[in-house]
Amino acid sequence: MEGFSIGMILFYLMCFGLFEFILNFVAREHVAKFGTKNTIMFGLFFEILYFI
Repeated sequence: MEGFSIGMILFYLMCFGLFEFILNFVAREHVAKFGTKNTIMFGLFFEILYFI
């Protein structure tokens, strides 16, 4: 048997959905507090750090 089982795929999708749901609220609060431009710069900074 190759690949992932249906149960593992559903577990991943549920975890991803929960993580994304929480981060949407964090991002909304960050935009309200610091502004859109600063939020984008903040996100790009951490995206670059991720790849380094």
